[in-house]
Amino acid sequence: MIPLSSDTSVAAATLQVEAWRRLAPAEKLAMVRALTAAVLRLEREGLRRREPTLDATTCARRLAERRLGSALAQQVYGDP
Repeated sequence: MIPLSSDTSVAAATLQVEAWRRLAPAEKLAMVRALTAAVLRLEREGLRRREPTLDATTCARRLAERRLGSALAQQVYGDP
């Protein structure tokens, strides 16, 4: 098994993967949802810290461009 990260031993990674395998599908989905929500919050907060003067609409558009690409964001939000 390949370690999950550089600071995780193979033994620890093996135990972690075994624990994940024992989870019910609903538990796994809940974990993924929580992690996704955390990443989206961090992304939004990072953008707000880098550009504190952005209004909510522009912030949402910038985040959509990062996630979806410019072409799809334009279809959703129209021209900037």
